[in-house]
Amino acid sequence: MSGLPFAALVLCLHITAGESQQFTIIVEHSQINVTAEADALFSVRPSSNVKNGNWVFTKKTVAQWIGQTGSLSNEYTSRAELFTSNGSLLLKSVSMSDSGEYRVTMVPNSGSMTSETVTLRVTAVSS
Repeated sequence: MSGLPFAALVLCLHITAGESQQFTIIVEHSQINVTAEADALFSVRPSSNVKNGNWVFTKKTVAQWIGQTGSLSNEYTSRAELFTSNGSLLLKSVSMSDSGEYRVTMVPNSGSMTSETVTLRVTAVSS
């Protein structure tokens, strides 16, 4: 009888170990508050390796990447930097019009794509 509970435990551990982890995007800050003309870092980290991804703001693509090759849309080329190693985005010298929700979407090497939203709030520079 004592062998049966042990066998059940071994079977449960084997089943749990065989299940794949769900792909997630870890967001350092879901809301970023900065003053105008400051930089805003959208720091994210995927839970596993990523094939490709993109950042979207007001239905427009800001940045996208496949593997380690990234590109920025024309209006962001001079004021943004994309870190393809983890998908983070740096906006330089933000303005009030940059305020809003930014959505990052990533497609992992295995598993389903997922998205997260980061809200940027830009306030006026105090005089």
